[in-house]
Amino acid sequence: MGAATTVSAARTLRNLSDRRTATSSLQLSEDLARSTFSTHLPK
Repeated sequence: MGAATTVSAARTLRNLSDRRTATSSLQLSEDLARSTFSTHLPK
């Protein structure tokens, strides 16, 4: 029971950190795209 709970918790934590990483990299590319578009758009 204890070991299974630990493994489950570890998996959940890893999923959360993976999702957070994916979210931040997505945010990063959105920011990059926005700044790129804003520099190329005519004022």
